[in-house]
Amino acid sequence: MSTFRVICFVIIVTLLGCQQRGEPVPTLTQAQWRHVQQNLLEESPTTEHPIGAVFGEHFRLIGWDLEPAAFSTGEEFTLSFYWEVLKESDKSWKIFVHLENQARQNIDHDAIGDTYPTRHWSVGEIIQDEVKTTLDSDIAEGDIRILVGFFQGEERLAITDPGEATVTDDGRLLIGSAPMNWETQSYNARLRQNDIVIDGQINDRAWARAPQTESWGSPINGDENSNNTSTWSKILWDNEAIYFALYARDRDIWATFDQRDQHLWNEEVFEIFLDPRNNGQNYIELQINPLGTVFDAQFVQANNRDLETAVRHTISGLETAVHVNGTIDNRSDRDRSWSAEVRIPFSSLEGLENIPPENGDTMRVNFYRYDRSGQEVTTVSWTPVGQGTFHNPARFGEITFRGTPQERTQPVPVQNVPTNEQNEQFVAPFHLPTMNQQPRRTQTEQN
Repeated sequence: MSTFRVICFVIIVTLLGCQQRGEPVPTLTQAQWRHVQQNLLEESPTTEHPIGAVFGEHFRLIGWDLEPAAFSTGEEFTLSFYWEVLKESDKSWKIFVHLENQARQNIDHDAIGDTYPTRHWSVGEIIQDEVKTTLDSDIAEGDIRILVGFFQGEERLAITDPGEATVTDDGRLLIGSAPMNWETQSYNARLRQNDIVIDGQINDRAWARAPQTESWGSPINGDENSNNTSTWSKILWDNEAIYFALYARDRDIWATFDQRDQHLWNEEVFEIFLDPRNNGQNYIELQINPLGTVFDAQFVQANNRDLETAVRHTISGLETAVHVNGTIDNRSDRDRSWSAEVRIPFSSLEGLENIPPENGDTMRVNFYRYDRSGQEVTTVSWTPVGQGTFHNPARFGEITFRGTPQERTQPVPVQNVPTNEQNEQFVAPFHLPTMNQQPRRTQTEQN
């Protein structure tokens, strides 16, 4: 674009901005104009996805590219569209891009970063229109369809030639799709080598040999939280059961619910979700609060959460216990932490392929925590699931069972067990001084 043309265009844009109401025209800086010029190409490009569709005899979509070639959660991507101007338009058609599978993400814009409206496009121009963004967190894992078009208000510009694409029933152009992989956490669950006493303290020798997860983060995108709510977990297993250790730093530990299957999520609570079939059907939700109260339920599938039916399920043989480093009934003092231990028999998990699991078997699992200090509510999870509900088994993390029960050795001698200073796995609460500790609370299915 020549300097003279740029000057004229700026003058026209300014005049139109003064005369036309409800249709603002951007006032561009010199840097923005240089960017516009850089995206007006001299010749038609070779694209990864050629299309050749024509909209209203005005604009041809030459093709499009995606960089990188697949979508990933939390990572920026660039969609590049290449438009050829066949006929000038006196309307400012807005470009829409729809990314959709179970949900839809709208990207409505003017070309070249909202700097070049279509009513200023000239015949013969080839426009490179790049869209840089990240996926909305409620877009599900799987193939994402990419649809484009032009609109003004409620009107869409008709597609006169779809080229290599497909016109949908509602007048959008389906130009292709790309896969989206939701990045979830993974964990190698080791075979326990020593006995575990379910008392909530996580101080058995067996736990010293178990990997500790990273501190849990935002359930939406996994970002680290800044509310001093360090929370982590460990997992072990043996012939008969799977074991969970949960730890939470908490300056104000409290709970009032003391009856099984009360709505513990309305106070402070740990939550464990288990999907033994790895298909989102008949998955287990287990909750435990600082009082040791338990909520357990089984849901047929994520989109059919009949709570009244779900809570009729009881995990047979369940053992749980909590340990509080602080006080539960005093909201004015400063607490330290609370922890929980859980033992779930494999026989109570419907759908497991092998009992006991074989080396390399997997299961979907996720952990959540509600921390409620005053009016503030903080939620964290082991692996993020996006916007909306925690009930999203497709985005649970994955644990892999490592070892075989036949390989189990004799208990490790005391002299071979690392001390607190020698083993980094001995983290809080082992390092913390004792404070007004509440009596340990233990529940079993028989109680």
